[in-house]
Amino acid sequence: MIVDNIDRAEQFTKSLDAKTFGKNDQIIFAVKYALVIISEATAKLGDTAADLRPDIPWGEILAAQQRLSLYDAAYLELSRRCELPLATFNGGLRRAATAIGVTLLYPRPAPGHGAQVFPPHPTAKP
Repeated sequence: MIVDNIDRAEQFTKSLDAKTFGKNDQIIFAVKYALVIISEATAKLGDTAADLRPDIPWGEILAAQQRLSLYDAAYLELSRRCELPLATFNGGLRRAATAIGVTLLYPRPAPGHGAQVFPPHPTAKP
């Protein structure tokens, strides 16, 4: 399924330059649909994908799938691989973590706040 959809996307675009591609709504839609199928199929593979094909930029695929920056996707992937809870208040990153089964260190921000207030570190100077 993954390889088939990669082949389809390449077939749809092989004779197009970027300008022509950008003007063709049908091809854009077809390529986006192929990418959605690829993304969903790779998400189901989990760590198996990276083991099978370490040459593929899985972090970039995760970033696209969850609409994250590459930095956030790398942080999420590190948390997932190390089986550690993710510490973030970024809404998109929190949703992505929940979607792929990564535990959040702070499950809920304080009511009415975008971030939780932390007590000062014991060695911090006043």
